[in-house]
Amino acid sequence: MKIEWPREAEEAYLADFRESARQSTDMISFFALYKYYLKKLKDTHVLDRYIVAVEAAIRENVRCPHCRSEYAFRYWTSMAGDHLTHAVELICRPCGDCHTLAEDRDAVVSFNSRVVRKVYHLERRGKGLRVEAGYGDLPTKASLLWDAERNVPKLWINLNQVRDASEVSLFWNRAQKMLRRRQRLAERLR
Repeated sequence: MKIEWPREAEEAYLADFRESARQSTDMISFFALYKYYLKKLKDTHVLDRYIVAVEAAIRENVRCPHCRSEYAFRYWTSMAGDHLTHAVELICRPCGDCHTLAEDRDAVVSFNSRVVRKVYHLERRGKGLRVEAGYGDLPTKASLLWDAERNVPKLWINLNQVRDASEVSLFWNRAQKMLRRRQRLAERLR
């Protein structure tokens, strides 16, 4: 159900958002602004105009910290359970970085599409070594683990820290080299 506000109040919120967005130069502070104003405006008739203002503010103020390129903007809604969830995604086409914030999440989900693609490619061709990517709070970018369920070694890539697909290849080659060394050692010990 839409809430009816006086037109002056709607305009004041939009103007306040635009002014705050001009002062927001990084993605994290911008997402905090987005969530704050979305909470206030999502059930009003001004929501469509707010989303247009969000896109304009991103184009004017927020740049990729790696290559200084303009972000592509995507907005969508999702029926999660019995309520409508609003989400925003910023995509840097030159870098491949993607940042997503849904109104019901406290953190921004970030990943690099090229890293994910590289992991998928290596997973398909990996003989004797599994590779998996995910989000974790490990202090390292990659870890070589033993997958007890499948009884094979697994290279785990931390998407929170790996931003370049060439790093995935580097970790893959190191893991392969380490596994060959362990196999030679095991053969000598027999």
